[in-house]
Amino acid sequence: MAEEQKIKERFRYIGFDVYPSKASGVFKDPAEEKLYLDKIRKKEKSLPGFERDFSLVYVPAFTATDKMILTVFSFLLTISFFLPWFSFTRMGTRFSFSALTGLLNLGKISDFIALGGIPAIVVVILTAIFMIFSFVLGVVNLLTVFSKTKDPERYWMRLKKLAKLGYFPILIWSTVLVISIVGFRTPIWDLLGISQLEEKFTIVNLISLTHLGLWLAFAALVVNSSVVSEI
Repeated sequence: MAEEQKIKERFRYIGFDVYPSKASGVFKDPAEEKLYLDKIRKKEKSLPGFERDFSLVYVPAFTATDKMILTVFSFLLTISFFLPWFSFTRMGTRFSFSALTGLLNLGKISDFIALGGIPAIVVVILTAIFMIFSFVLGVVNLLTVFSKTKDPERYWMRLKKLAKLGYFPILIWSTVLVISIVGFRTPIWDLLGISQLEEKFTIVNLISLTHLGLWLAFAALVVNSSVVSEI
């Protein structure tokens, strides 16, 4: 009997039988509720703001400045494909050619490239890949920047992927520079009559052969990748 009494008291303690039906309202009438809410709102206005007027949280991930930079340098990356990338002097006459011209005539000069040995072939192949990727990324960047999408997150993810792809041609050209710094012997190239070529190919020879278009493409890739990677 005592045990049953304890159970009843426990039920009463946790709420049973105290409010057997719906609990009564906190306020007596709507007027009292309105008065209380007005009081809370006035108190809220009198408190200092918890957020600063300026916060990085509210800065857009991809700003208009970022878009302008990407647009300009992607355009430069694209048109650099048609500008002179290399130049050389032979018998007192200076010749220059764009990335497009170099790729179209790669088959014609393949025999001369082979005379430089395996390192020369590797350098030319890597340079050709660098040319192709630079032009493709320039076009794709422009199309992506001005693409219309309802999902900003997906838009930013596309730009991030492009940033990662942009590092690939940068790495390729950096590899060419490293190979040239190490240098390799090309004794037969010296017989071609090109003033920039000697018995040994070094970074000095490479720089003397390069032209505006190549370095413009390289700079545009670096800028685009650095801008997009921060988004």
